[in-house]
Amino acid sequence: MDLLISSLMIAIAVAFSNILARYTKRIAGTYINLLMGVIVALIPWTNHLVLGFDNDVFMIGRLQEIT
Repeated sequence: MDLLISSLMIAIAVAFSNILARYTKRIAGTYINLLMGVIVALIPWTNHLVLGFDNDVFMIGRLQEIT
């Protein structure tokens, strides 16, 4: 259930930043997405909803992909 909530939170943040990027022609969409990620990370309530990054799981997946 935590993975579902985390994925939904990230999807909502990406959708909102993409909508915002359509109306902001002077700033690249990549910067707006980056700013939205920083905002999500700085607000404790939203940061708590996003799962932490597990380095070991990432490296195992990367090693399987290489071999």
